[in-house]
Formats: sequence, structure tokens, C-alpha cells
Amino acid sequence: MDPRGTLALTPFVAAVCLVALPAVAFCQAESPGEDLVLADFEDVAGWTGLVLDSDTVKVGASSGKWSSMDQSPQAGTQEIPHDWSAYTGLSLWLYNEKRLEDAAFMLIITSEREESEGPDYYSLRFDLKRWEGWEHFVVPFEEMGAARQPMGWGQIDRIEFTASGWGNTPHPEAVVYLDDLRLLKMGKVDGPRLTDEEFFGAMNLEYPGLGEVKAAVEAGDWTAAKAAWLEHLKSRETPRWFIDWRDKPERTPAPQTGGSEGWDYYAYQPAVDWTGWKHFSLKKSDFNASRKPIGWHWIDYISINAGGWGQTPDPETILYFDDIKLVGPDKTVVLGDFEDGPGDWRGLELAEDVAKEGTRSGKWHNMHVASSLRYATEITDWSEFDALEFWCYSPKATGAKFTMVLDSDQPAQQKADEIVRHLIQGHDFGPDIDWSADPNNYREWTYAINRFFHWRTLCEAYWSSGDEVYAKEFSDQVVDWVKKNPVPLFSSGNGSYTWRTIECGIRTPDVATTMTKSMVEHARHLMMWPMSGNWLTMESNGLGTLGILLPEFSEAQTWWDTAAGQPGLPGRGADRTDHGLPSGVPQQLPGAGAHGEAQ
Repeated sequence: MDPRGTLALTPFVAAVCLVALPAVAFCQAESPGEDLVLADFEDVAGWTGLVLDSDTVKVGASSGKWSSMDQSPQAGTQEIPHDWSAYTGLSLWLYNEKRLEDAAFMLIITSEREESEGPDYYSLRFDLKRWEGWEHFVVPFEEMGAARQPMGWGQIDRIEFTASGWGNTPHPEAVVYLDDLRLLKMGKVDGPRLTDEEFFGAMNLEYPGLGEVKAAVEAGDWTAAKAAWLEHLKSRETPRWFIDWRDKPERTPAPQTGGSEGWDYYAYQPAVDWTGWKHFSLKKSDFNASRKPIGWHWIDYISINAGGWGQTPDPETILYFDDIKLVGPDKTVVLGDFEDGPGDWRGLELAEDVAKEGTRSGKWHNMHVASSLRYATEITDWSEFDALEFWCYSPKATGAKFTMVLDSDQPAQQKADEIVRHLIQGHDFGPDIDWSADPNNYREWTYAINRFFHWRTLCEAYWSSGDEVYAKEFSDQVVDWVKKNPVPLFSSGNGSYTWRTIECGIRTPDVATTMTKSMVEHARHLMMWPMSGNWLTMESNGLGTLGILLPEFSEAQTWWDTAAGQPGLPGRGADRTDHGLPSGVPQQLPGAGAHGEAQ
């Protein structure tokens, strides 16, 4: 796949919204250790707001019933162990008599600090529209909200459930039963949380092409299922990126000698002094040499630039390119006809309103924003060609200049080599990357790390060089991130460095499965925690992309429908079938993924 095709709580409240999930989802989080029962609800002595109930029970003979919340909005106790420091999570069974819109309650765990102004506590929010009947909640302490400056888990004063405050109004129809409240010693959890069984269970195994996957799943052979899934990804025809990874050219190795200490290239600089179509036939003599180009037998890429070289990008200049080709006495090679899209031309958009040959062209506009185009040439040896030819349409003669550069320098993989050494954004992470590191005390720096712009650099280095070291480093970093950053169970992650929804895009069976598991977890996370404004736009971009990219999953249509119904996503309100494939999958994918970046 083409690497260039490569998804806040207020300080006062600091509350985390809880979602009901099946108990099985938490089994991997628990490690051997003695739990501490805070309340078994075999009696409710010491509790306010609860009555004993023996009809609706999960564990033992009775539970604590909380009803008439409009008259009794709190239920709580101080008769608990006060030192929770030996534990890392809380477990609780809750029975919701019926789903209710606009009904929720809070769990407030008080940990007062005398010198702090206002109450200090940890908090969880339970939304009564999320589930009905019994649900098991297992929550790591680290996912709980913290208001002001709690003393810590070694000093817990009181636990209280409250249906009032924090934006909640007690609902007179709400009835909740509590059972088996306890503290857990939870071991460290590695991502992804999805087990192999859950992962393949989420697939629509009747989807075309999944026959081998289905057979392996039915046999319970997860190793074979992973291998079959990778083969399916490698062989499926749709959906596809702008460039199919199978079309990766076998590039001629760069010359071992030549060039200078600076940048070596050939350049041609015209002015936009025409309107309509103009034909260019640029001979080698039309280009000026900068420093010491290696020669016409080594042209690494073409770039067309509106800035630099004494130029200022002109926002009024718009250019359309068509029928770009290398012409020689014995053969002609087309570099861009744009009938199937922009192809390898980064920076161009597909245009159907203007075309010279065929029905489409490549449009370059907003030059003050997108100031350059780039094309990584499949043909690096131009010595057998006489000219570079193309058509260019200008709606207006603005007089603006642009510079066409033919790079004839030693390939520069310096940035990718730095990333391989874990030198990223100027910071040396050492052998083990800390994805939450904030060396500059500037959160946006860490957010940028978790948008994975540097992965694109690795992918481009591999695409241009074919060096497996870059592919291996990309795979290693994907697996490392997923392992170290399991998806939050009960929070939006917006208070963390690594799981903010605004950031929430394979080479071996295990890597392919791990990466796809994480994509599914990203999609479900975005479905569960929609924000608003520009956050929602980025979330919808990632969610919609995943709905397109993973049609094999039963939830894919829901992901797409949800994203397409949100403002800011191109194709809002459309169905996936609008894009023309029998399976309803678009032919072309946008260059974004689960975090809305390289994502």
C-alpha cells in the first residue's frame, strides 16, 4: 500500500462517563490477588438511601436497592476500609431496571485534602441509557476522574452514589440495584484488549473472500486464521488506496557516487503568463543545473514549487496538469494522465471540469496552503529520453512563477534513519519509546507524537528505497504502541496523551491482526465517545475511513453511517453504495485513518 495513503473534562468535575460492557471484557485485566470486599449487600447497615432486596440478586442472597431518586437522590456510606493503596481497580455489579434517556448518576469517592479549596474526590459517571439488567463494571483507578487534589488512594473517606449535581437531575423512574462492590488487584494490561476469538467474532465471515478465514475460525485455529486474514488483505481488490502496494516499482538503486554536499538538482522556472491550455516540451537543455547533479541517469523525483526560489505562492493562481510523459526516440512513458486519479502526484486533486486528454486532469490550487507538488518517479534513468512533456491549463494569467525541480541527488533518508534510532521530533527516546513522554512540558508536542506523522516518513523511506529496515521499524512501532496503550474501558481518553478522540490510520499475520484489532478498537471508541465541533469532524473522518477500510466487519456499515451523518465529513448523508462498488465500498480512500492522521 502506498505510504502516502497511509482517526475535556472540566477541572471542577473531572468525571469519567461509564459504559456497560460484558464482564468477559475484563478477564484479562485481573491478576491473581486477594480482592477486598467493600460491600456484599447481604445487609445495608451503614448505608443511606438503600433498602435490602432479595428478589433481584447477582451474588449471595440479597442486593441493595436504590429507587425514588427524586426523593432520595444519594446512597452512600463511610463504613469502609479507608486505605485502598494496595489495589488498582474497582468492581461492581449494577442492575438497571430499564433504560432511561437523560438519566445518569455519579459515584463519588471522597479523598479530602484540608488545604484544598472545595471538595477533593475521584468520580465515575453511570449513564442509564447504556444498559438494562445486570452489568459488571470493572474500572481501573487510573481511568477515574480526579477533582482538585485528592489525598490519594491511601486515604478514602467515603463512597457515595448521587443522582443530583454534575449536570444530572434525579429521574423518578430510575431503579438501580447494587451488588458485590469490591477492590481488585489488577495486573498491567497489554493492548489490544480484543482477544483473537472476539476479533474474528466481529467479522462477517460470509463476506466475499473470507472463506479461508472462516474455515480456520470454525476449526479454532487462530494462527491459521491470522495467516488467512493477512492473505485476504494482500489479495483483496477493494477497497484500495490511491496507489496499490502491489504496484510498488522496483526502483533502480541510487548511484554510489556523485553529487555534492548540498542539494543537487535540475530546475526550470516559468511564469504563468497564459490562459487556457499550453503545451510544454522541456528538453534537458531547458533545465539549469544546481550544484553538481548526479546526472540524467538518476532522477529521483519531480517537484513543482510555488514557494522558494524567490517566489511567493499566489492564492489566485490555479493550474491543471494533463498528459505528463517522458518522450524518447524509442519509447514514451506516461507519468500522469489522471484518468484513474492523481496517482503518485502528491498535492494534485482530481478534476473533471477541465481536461485536455480524456475526461480528467490534476488540479493544483490553494497554493498559499499547498505550495508544492511531488512525484516519485518510477523511471529514474532519463538518459534515453529527449523531453518531459505535459499540458497545463491556466484560467488566468497571474504572472506568478513556479519552479519545476528534477532531483538528482543522493537519496536523503536522514529523517527516517533518525526515527529508526528513535530520534523523533528532536527527542531521543532511547531503545524503548514512551508514548506519553512530554520532554518540553508542552502537551501538543506529545499529541503530535501520537498522531504518527513520523510513520509516514518511515513508509516513504521504504517506498523510495525498498530497504526493509524502515518497514520493520514501522511494524515494530505499531505493535509497541498498541501494546503499551490499551483502549480505555470507561473513558473518552481525552484526558490522556494517547487516546484523545481527536487523534483516534502489515506485514506479518501477527502484526496484521494486531493492527486491525486496534483499528476495530479505535472505531468502537469513537462510536462510544463522540465529542463536538472540530473534534467531531476529525472523529468522523477516522470513523468513516475505518467503515470504508474494513468492510469485512459486521459493524462497518454502522461506523460509516454514523460518520456520514456528522457535519464536516465529505459525503455526509451518503451511503457507502453511493461510491459505486457492489459491496458499497469506495474505490478510493482518503489519506487518513483511526486518529485522523497517519493515522
